[in-house]
Amino acid sequence: MRRTMSLRLTLHLTIVVFLLQALPFSWSLWSHRNLVRVVRNVVVIPGLGATAKPTFLYNITGDWLSGRLGRPMAVAVVGRQIYVTDAKDARVHVFDYEGHSVLNFGKYGTAPGEFRFPYGIAVDSSGRIYVADLYVGAISVFDPGGNFLNYFGEKNPGEGLLSAPAGLTIAGGNLYVTDVNRSQVLVFDLQGRKLREFGKPGKGPDDILSPNAVAVAGDHVYVSDTANNRIQVFDAQGKYLRTLTGSDDPKQTVFVNVRGLGLDGRGVLYAVSNMTNVVEVFDPSGKRLFNVGGPGAGDGQLYLPNGLFVDNQGRLYVTEPGNGRVSVWQG
Repeated sequence: MRRTMSLRLTLHLTIVVFLLQALPFSWSLWSHRNLVRVVRNVVVIPGLGATAKPTFLYNITGDWLSGRLGRPMAVAVVGRQIYVTDAKDARVHVFDYEGHSVLNFGKYGTAPGEFRFPYGIAVDSSGRIYVADLYVGAISVFDPGGNFLNYFGEKNPGEGLLSAPAGLTIAGGNLYVTDVNRSQVLVFDLQGRKLREFGKPGKGPDDILSPNAVAVAGDHVYVSDTANNRIQVFDAQGKYLRTLTGSDDPKQTVFVNVRGLGLDGRGVLYAVSNMTNVVEVFDPSGKRLFNVGGPGAGDGQLYLPNGLFVDNQGRLYVTEPGNGRVSVWQG
């Protein structure tokens, strides 16, 4: 009996020892398999190490209490506030990051703080708001509360500094302005002193015609050459570098009435093609990747898009004068 119990105890101990020895091996095998599966999942996740198509998030339309968007033209985002110019109501709307109305200011007119056709918009690190009035030919500067401060670079409109300012962007402490009438890009410091200008009207390889927008990445300046249906790229001093059309054939272009431009943190360029109702996307080398949008009024569709902005969270904002809204996408 004692011998039988001893044998049973020995057998049980042997099984326990075997299981204890086998457990780490089994865990290692299971972990390895799962680790391999996780690694494979990471490798095949769409967009990892590449650029995935932006995903539609929501539309901003305004509300009845604070005013709905009528003809939104341009958009800028600083921090968690979204600034939109509205040419129909001649004012600027400010929204929070979820698209709720926070503030609006301006009205139709030619007095200080009023607009005839508010177009481009930019906001500096101090919260000052710069608004280009295409018809008045001036840039108005407002404090964060929407109170008029001064005309940028001028005491009054009509002094000749600007003719028809359209696109605005702030980069490197300077304000870049496209002038539609003069077919030029003008660069100012934020005190209003003009530093340089470049571009000349025409259809030649290094010309621009009726530029609507400008975007800056490092020492590259991208200009929407609207009337020529292309994007012109210059260096920081205004020397022509290359042309982007989205086509391998220099005589062909994917753009019809190119408008707003924006760049994300990776140097990916987003460009509005107004009449085809899409946003064309290019990698940093200038290679066309794909487009997003398409004509319509549904979520993720665009109708006569115009302005574009990419924020530091990779969100893409597109103004749609045709649909009276701003569509927001996650890039």
